[in-house]
Amino acid sequence: RFRNRELLRSATGVWRRSFGALEHLGDAIADLAVAVTCHRLDGDAETAAQIVANANLERVFSNRLRRLVRPGTGDVIEALIGAVHLDGGFDEAARVTNALLIEGVAWQPIPISRADALEEPGVGPVWVGALVLDAVVADRVVELRGAAGTSQRELSTTRATRTSTAALDRLVREAGARPRLPAAVGDARALKAAAASTMLARGWDTTRRLVVEVLEVGGPLARPARRGVLRQSRR
Repeated sequence: RFRNRELLRSATGVWRRSFGALEHLGDAIADLAVAVTCHRLDGDAETAAQIVANANLERVFSNRLRRLVRPGTGDVIEALIGAVHLDGGFDEAARVTNALLIEGVAWQPIPISRADALEEPGVGPVWVGALVLDAVVADRVVELRGAAGTSQRELSTTRATRTSTAALDRLVREAGARPRLPAAVGDARALKAAAASTMLARGWDTTRRLVVEVLEVGGPLARPARRGVLRQSRR
């Protein structure tokens, strides 16, 4: 049940201005939720990728949602997950993701605990950490610019440039980032592993805050929305 019904309308209306941003955000959130679940079940990156592949989204859409919404595309699943995330938070979006895409496996929320810096990188797998960074960047851009003021191209470009190996390698060497990082983090690979470790130990809210602090040492992830651009409400 949506508190903000406009988010639901935007997620099920491919002609609406917000749909592209919601779909892109939902793609990142679903990828991360599935990755965490697969990791907990001793699955790997390939298994997770198959679950969130377009072919599987289209299959799920045809079997479960086609009669409920007007647009005839599996992209609606990702847009709905993005809308649920903005309306009810990450854990609610992850619960919906699992309910739709991983039959018989319920989402198990990660207990949220605070931290002042990212965890040591030894626990978290790099492939999960890469998806943590992607999801945080997408979420932060939409937070600053609003779903209606964010284009898919902007989200895609920001994710690609700010989480590339070269960009992350430069970032971890910056003086402003060092106090926010464990001593063992010296390159992009270790940063991704640290992000995964934090996600698995501390939950989304703490991880998002810490990752944003690190990434924005290299500059804001997005400019705030212009006046007059409606921002979607966040929990």
